[in-house]
Amino acid sequence: MRSRTVAVSSAALFLTTAALFSITVFVPLYLQTTTGATPTEAGLLLAPMMLGITLSTNLAGRAIARTGRYKRYPIIGLAAMGVALGLLATLAPHPSPARIAATLVLFGLGFGMVGQVLIVAVQNGVERRQLGIAMGTTTFFRGLGGAVGAAVLGAIFTARTGASSTVAGLQHLGTAARIDVIHGVQTVFLCAAPIAAVALATVLLLREVPLDAREPIQHRLPALTPQRSAARAPGSPAGR
Repeated sequence: MRSRTVAVSSAALFLTTAALFSITVFVPLYLQTTTGATPTEAGLLLAPMMLGITLSTNLAGRAIARTGRYKRYPIIGLAAMGVALGLLATLAPHPSPARIAATLVLFGLGFGMVGQVLIVAVQNGVERRQLGIAMGTTTFFRGLGGAVGAAVLGAIFTARTGASSTVAGLQHLGTAARIDVIHGVQTVFLCAAPIAAVALATVLLLREVPLDAREPIQHRLPALTPQRSAARAPGSPAGR
């Protein structure tokens, strides 16, 4: 954590993963409550988000490989995630599968420009001998963010809906209980949006080291001049 790049990236990944769990945990719950979807169907309705993640990760990766610049992508991605979470909170009282799917695509496009790009920043910002420690640190904080995010957002949801709504089962909820669940999910989205905003503010502290500025390892080795090459050639007086 002595490296600024590792510290900033770890904090951003912690917050980003916490915000992600507001989607992966509570959107299926919301869809089951509002549309009557089965758990399998609700899970499949997350596919638009995965498509967005795949698309933006590939596009951002190609752009980074071409330009060597990466800091702009987590900034854009976290802004998109925050907007998507705000839209989900706005749409929650008026369920529409098509609108939810479009918003999930936006969230996925944003998330795809954050996670893997920050990993690239860490790999590019530390010495090769410290790469294992740096990657282990970021992986730990990413996993910790998911655990803490699920716990905190779950507690917020339970406090908003009441224990009776969470244990009764979605198939047996009355109208009033369903409304409580919808409002609970809306509250979760409203709490997750500031988390994305804090992650955005954290990424602004990231110090960008362009990829093309990192000299390849083989170029750091002492260059052999023609005289040295001849001196080391087999059969030369110096090489005997």
